[in-house]
Amino acid sequence: MIIQERYTVDRAKLYGHDVIRINMPDGRAFSFGKEKARAIVACIEQIKQIEMIRKMGNLRSIFEKLPGMGELLEQIPPEALDDRELLK
Repeated sequence: MIIQERYTVDRAKLYGHDVIRINMPDGRAFSFGKEKARAIVACIEQIKQIEMIRKMGNLRSIFEKLPGMGELLEQIPPEALDDRELLK
């Protein structure tokens, strides 16, 4: 799943109740209560962050670029930095 498109969030009234409406770029709109809308937006943002990390390369190469991680990486088994874990 790749979330590159922009979405908008605004307030609306639905049957007299305040709701949060998430407008998708393809024209669809979804209305939720405040708490559920916040959770959905947080999930979307987290997916975007994971996709940005995946574009940077595999986890081992990312950690190798961080200062002081060279010695620590020798202690971490290769299976601990499995990129497939980001897909789950």
